Amino acid sequence: MEREPEMTRERHPLCDRERPFASDVADAIEQLLRRMGDGDAGPTLPVVLSRPDIVGKLIENASISIEDGEERYKRPSKLVRAALEERLTNCLSNSSVFQAGYKRYEARSGYPIVPVTSFFLKSFDNSVREYLDLMHDFEVRMSLPRRAKRMRGEDNAVLRDERGNDVVESGEIAGIVVFPANSKAKLLCAWQARIANMANGSLKNAVAMIERARPDAQSVENLKELVRPLAGGLSRALPRPRREEE
Repeated sequence: MEREPEMTRERHPLCDRERPFASDVADAIEQLLRRMGDGDAGPTLPVVLSRPDIVGKLIENASISIEDGEERYKRPSKLVRAALEERLTNCLSNSSVFQAGYKRYEARSGYPIVPVTSFFLKSFDNSVREYLDLMHDFEVRMSLPRRAKRMRGEDNAVLRDERGNDVVESGEIAGIVVFPANSKAKLLCAWQARIANMANGSLKNAVAMIERARPDAQSVENLKELVRPLAGGLSRALPRPRREEE
């Protein structure tokens, strides 16, 4: 698979900055995968990385300074490490840095990446490959990111915890799964189908917006003719998940 070229620019070390960039997250993912690999063969995919895994690598990288042109690692104290962990976790949880970082690594490496929720991270035991092969539709839906929603009981009333706060089912991103390029895993296929549906919807909305601005233009009619077959083309191009054994 041809990899997308990445723009390189000089940047200050993470230890000299207050917050990480998307490129720092991409570097952390690459370094973690390289650490899991076997020499030049690379990691055995698929691999699961949780957000704490990436935060831990960022802390390690933030503890490296450049002195006289050489990298020097200084082990942070427990107090400093706790402060760094809280700051970096908050940054990756409440900004787009995490998403931009794994997308940057995806473009850099050519490996498909699927963001997953805490449901997925709590569900698989030792072998992620085995769990991916055995996933059911419900597990796939619960594993993919979604909007948080309030939980309701049998009477449709909002459930509350012991403090009176609404019980919220969270679908936020808690980690990523890095797949090999030829994977037929149901989770990856479902994620790519969602992306294709979103792209198709965005394209239709863009055409409608142009049509409202230029209702009599022949070019708009030509554009609509070009767009109509794209939905079917996207659908046909998507990989088909491996069939479950009878």
